[in-house]
Amino acid sequence: MPTNATEREMLLAAIDVRETEEEMGRQAARAAFAALKEAIDARGVAVALFASAPSQHATWRALIDLWRAMPEAQQTAMGNAIIAFHMDEYLGLPEGAPQSFGKVLGERLYPQLRIPAENIHFINSGVAREEAQTIGRALQAGADPQSFAAPLAEMERQAKAEAARVCALFEAHGGRFDLVLGGIGKIPHVAFNDPPARFDEPETVRVVRLNEESRIQQVADGEFENVEDVPTHAMTFSLRPIFEAGRIVIVVPRALKANSVRDTLEGPITEMAPASGLRLPEVLPKVLFFLDRAAAAKSPLALEAFARTGAA
Repeated sequence: MPTNATEREMLLAAIDVRETEEEMGRQAARAAFAALKEAIDARGVAVALFASAPSQHATWRALIDLWRAMPEAQQTAMGNAIIAFHMDEYLGLPEGAPQSFGKVLGERLYPQLRIPAENIHFINSGVAREEAQTIGRALQAGADPQSFAAPLAEMERQAKAEAARVCALFEAHGGRFDLVLGGIGKIPHVAFNDPPARFDEPETVRVVRLNEESRIQQVADGEFENVEDVPTHAMTFSLRPIFEAGRIVIVVPRALKANSVRDTLEGPITEMAPASGLRLPEVLPKVLFFLDRAAAAKSPLALEAFARTGAA
């Protein structure tokens, strides 16, 4: 829980709870749009990090509506000023898999925001595909780690090279996001930074092994039919560049995340609950939490915020 009245009021001011997921999405989209516009007006460019998950779709729809409400020339001009990165990506998906986060963003969001291809920086989902699939099968079978040591080393080599490429692009665009638009996981994590995840992680983009709860969540979200189909490894932006962003818009709908919302907002700030780091003193002033009532249901703070904002 917040340790004093000032921190409590700050946190309450950062929480916006709406009755439905669509209402939540509209509020979150307005905040994301404002952050993009502020950066573009100030510097001529907005560097943004986007998550891809079903939790984001209502916000995407509302953001696209805000775009389409502008004159066509303004839509294009604003899209041209956005530099887009995506938050995380699986390793080992089959080529063209619909679960690829980059593929989803590239089809459902970026074109509608008129972001040109040269401004979009994907994490390559094809990196070490065969090696990652081999490792995944071995882990599912409970194989001795020595039996897949060679493909693991090769996967890590290729993934680290890809991470270095993405990091270089990020640094070339200033090394700081103007906007992070994402959510929190059921653990709760941010991106694929499963616990324990360092708040001050030195690597900007990490290669991670997903824990079982993260993989189960992907099935619960309807992204995969069975947990065995969920890749065991991924690449992700670490917590540090996310927490250093100018504006962090966190969107969390649905009862599935109610415990995670409570732990994020009211549990101890600990690297064992990575999303709790959003309440760090240097981070919280930049964070806005957007929830629907179902996600807020187990958090007294969120329910208090709903009493303030839910009927607005």
